[in-house]
Amino acid sequence: MFQCIVQPRPDWGPPDVANAFPDIRTQLAEQAKAVEGRADAAAGVAAELGDYCRRRADLEHEYARALDKLARAAAQRHRDQRHKREQWPLAGAYACWQAALDATRALARDHAALADLYGGPLAARLHRAADDVLRLHRKCRDLVAERQEDIAAALAEAAAAGKAHAAAAHDWRAAALKLRHAHAARQALAAADPPRNKKIKALEKELDKRRSRHAEARAKALRARAEYVLSLEAANATLQRYYLDDIADIMLCSETGYEEVVGRAVRCAAAAERARAAALSGAAQALLATAESLDAVGDRQRVVAAHPAAFAPPRPLPYAGESPSRQDAAMKELLDGAAPDEDEAAEGLRRELAARLTQLEAAARALRAECREHAKTLDAAEAELVRQMEGPDACWDVSGLFGAAAAPAAKPAPADDDEDDAPRKEQEDYYLAKFRSYVSCAGRLARLESKAAAVRERLLGGASGGGRSPVAGVRRGGRRGQFAAPLDDGLPTPLVSCVRVIAGYGLRHQGVFRVSGSQVEMQALRAAFERGEDPLADVRDASDMNSVCGLLKLYLRELRPPLVPPQMRERLVRAAAVPDDAAFAARLREELAALPRPALLVLRYLFAFLAHLAEHSDRNMMDAWNLAICLGPTLLPAWGEGGEQVTAQNLVNELVKRTILLHRDVFPQDIAPHALYVPPESPRSSPGEDEADGAGAEAAETEPSDVDDLDDDDEDEEPLAEDDAGCVPASSSSSALR
Repeated sequence: MFQCIVQPRPDWGPPDVANAFPDIRTQLAEQAKAVEGRADAAAGVAAELGDYCRRRADLEHEYARALDKLARAAAQRHRDQRHKREQWPLAGAYACWQAALDATRALARDHAALADLYGGPLAARLHRAADDVLRLHRKCRDLVAERQEDIAAALAEAAAAGKAHAAAAHDWRAAALKLRHAHAARQALAAADPPRNKKIKALEKELDKRRSRHAEARAKALRARAEYVLSLEAANATLQRYYLDDIADIMLCSETGYEEVVGRAVRCAAAAERARAAALSGAAQALLATAESLDAVGDRQRVVAAHPAAFAPPRPLPYAGESPSRQDAAMKELLDGAAPDEDEAAEGLRRELAARLTQLEAAARALRAECREHAKTLDAAEAELVRQMEGPDACWDVSGLFGAAAAPAAKPAPADDDEDDAPRKEQEDYYLAKFRSYVSCAGRLARLESKAAAVRERLLGGASGGGRSPVAGVRRGGRRGQFAAPLDDGLPTPLVSCVRVIAGYGLRHQGVFRVSGSQVEMQALRAAFERGEDPLADVRDASDMNSVCGLLKLYLRELRPPLVPPQMRERLVRAAAVPDDAAFAARLREELAALPRPALLVLRYLFAFLAHLAEHSDRNMMDAWNLAICLGPTLLPAWGEGGEQVTAQNLVNELVKRTILLHRDVFPQDIAPHALYVPPESPRSSPGEDEADGAGAEAAETEPSDVDDLDDDDEDEEPLAEDDAGCVPASSSSSALR
């Protein structure tokens, strides 16, 4: 699909254009392989679980038959030797023997029920889940190809516009040189003595003709430049939309209903094990925990983290050639007064761009409303598809299979035939059609908004409209929950809840944000937030402070859209190089003004909290620089490879540190006063923390230490958790902080 870009054509200029975007093509190929591997892995896991259920059913049947044979043989011997055992009921051990036989019979019935459950509905539904995820993946491959073709078309359009712009600029320069030579000849002839009037009139006609041709070439070059800027912005928007939203949503789409079916199957097996014997309650809890921790978004994040080269968004396409401002200055110097700075052609082009901006904004508003409608319809279609995939609740109920009043085990339910699957497959096709409409509409909206912003900011010199569209980057309502990006001036619940716990009970906690928390605990807290709950509302101590800090970092890292868009990162890092603090704060405040208001309020609240945390660095060992080391990669991931990435990360850390120290000057304090960070009246501590602080103070007097030395002490420790890269594992916190 990229042959229009990577293969040379006879009408091209320089031969290096043939290799314009080879890395993106290779990256997309690797990306397709990773997505296909994810689908194969999901199907393989479900199929393996189904095979496990069938084999487990065979073992349970065999064990149940052996237990029943044991009980029957014992009872038969008792009947055959009744004349010898007439006195047995008088012995106290007879009741133990009778209870052992009864327990054996009950255990045989329980294992037979488990065998029917594992070999019947569980195995059948898990195998069907494997088939479903493979079928959905095959259907989603066409959607991936469509989106990649859109990328190819956008890149080809940008390349063609760049070529046209270069040719028009060359013609403009040639016309300007001819005009300058004619102007110089006219001035030289006018200064001759005696004057030659007839020659002067001829040169004036030639000069007028040169000026006319220069005006035409200039208008053509400016128009070509405008088209190139618009196509370049559209290509960048298409790339950002695909890498940050489309491919992630497609991965979720290909596994729609998968985690629900697998989760229900695992919950069903766990409930059966727990009801069968109290001794297996621990195993059942583990199974329930694994079912509750199923999270498609988390899986997607791990896939992306495992293939950083395939899923990392590329840098925005640079503007080829001289920048417009430098080109205008060079042409003005070249003309040297031979032509006015502004003429009717330039003014006409400005009016044409203003009219085009109006059209783009009107089309974006209409498309934004259409995208919202597509999202609502898609949520309803997805809920119905999941309901049909799960089936009725009665087929998952195992409460009546075990116990004293257990009903006889039902025969295994036959596998669903094609007639039963027909409504579900129709709903599946309907859902995919709506998903394709949503993705296509959101992609068109991103391109329209990027073009409108380019016309407004770069071509007409207007004020920034601010950030990405809320509709284009927001996840659909059915999957949103509280663990998502803010949409209004209200601060998100996970941020406020985590900050309340850390500010109230963790100001004296050594190594806060540096020591890793429990992954299981963080996933459980996240699942509670996704359900609309606040699991930290009743926390009144610092017993699990590391998990709360890890949850806050996880929330900030997985926000979509991110708080700081990728296209702003380089400009923010360049601002960190400004040596003067006042100039740095003013420039950073100007750059951050382009952010959407909800993201700006979240950053203001977060950095005010970090500044408050750094004020207690004498107790928690986390000053502004240490906080920047821990939170810099979360807020602004570094780009590049090797030494370039290390250099970029150091600049990011410096930017975060100076922002913490100058947060009052960087962020406006006169907007949304309800969203300002208010420190607690006095830092609270959990029971036993005062004694720990006292012991730590005595240790500090005899053996000074520095938090910055933690990294050197952890080289031989266990590997870090993925969600807290760069921080000390929980198992090594006590030794590292001594």
